Amino acid sequence: MTIEQLNELSIKAHEDAVKKGFYSPAPSKLKSILLILSEISEALESDRNNKHCNLFDLRYHLRTETDQEFKSFFKNEIKDTFQDELADVAIRLLDYAGFVGYEFEKYSIDLGSCSNYEKFEFLFELHEAVVGMLYNINKINVVMFLLIDYCKDKDIDLEKHIELKMKYNELREYKNGKAY
Repeated sequence: MTIEQLNELSIKAHEDAVKKGFYSPAPSKLKSILLILSEISEALESDRNNKHCNLFDLRYHLRTETDQEFKSFFKNEIKDTFQDELADVAIRLLDYAGFVGYEFEKYSIDLGSCSNYEKFEFLFELHEAVVGMLYNINKINVVMFLLIDYCKDKDIDLEKHIELKMKYNELREYKNGKAY
């Protein structure tokens, strides 16, 4: 994803969250960050439960005719998988960036080999970087590129997962049926 795409997605993710009621009332900075952390925990649980999907294997089935067919397919094949939860991390992060008016910048992370990370090591690094956002707003950039680089290394099409999850979320009820 380009910087321009990230900045456009952050605006869209935030607008979508506002439409769905997630800013009624507006959350605190701490609550927003905790919600990002909760998505990281959900990714860990998905991996622990061996819930994964491969969009390449599903490409034929992604051509659904109606919103209802798409929603049903998404719920049965993609929702709550490790890849889907990483998309949720990205969407929450994008929303937060849109909320605080943060613009992503070109960034080069030397992960020293994020590709060699076990999933739990990656998720821990991601968690630590998100916590760092409480004290340094520029950590948003670090978190996003850590996530992007990891997904690239693991052949996870994060961009497509974000697109599909945002489409699915548009079809869901107010606050996606949650309290906040």
